Amino acid sequence: MSEASTNEMNAIKLEMEAMKADKVMKNEQLQMLYAVMESHLKMNVHAAFEEIEVKRAEERRMERERRLAEEATQKNKGITDDTQDVGGSSSQPEVGSSSIQEDIEMVEAEEIQEEEHIEEQIDPDYMM
Repeated sequence: MSEASTNEMNAIKLEMEAMKADKVMKNEQLQMLYAVMESHLKMNVHAAFEEIEVKRAEERRMERERRLAEEATQKNKGITDDTQDVGGSSSQPEVGSSSIQEDIEMVEAEEIQEEEHIEEQIDPDYMM
């Protein structure tokens, strides 16, 4: 029984060594690919990727702002309809409602935190 388990352990060790060697070779190939791409494109791949991430974050922010504005418009339209049905004035703001500007500021603060988190994931040594 112990001889069989020893053989299995040796086989597992050999397989792990082969996987480590394969990983080293793939890392070297990836580095070569990056060098070729950067040479041909005349740009830093990491910097280009970061620019893309910034654009994506800006697009997400703009979409959130658009959605918030749309929701606020719908909410205000609902308030207007409700107050007109009751016969009240539509110029009175809803009690306890937050302004659109406050909502936008909260979204922007969340996006900044998300961007900082993304930057930390991309480069853990990155310090702001």
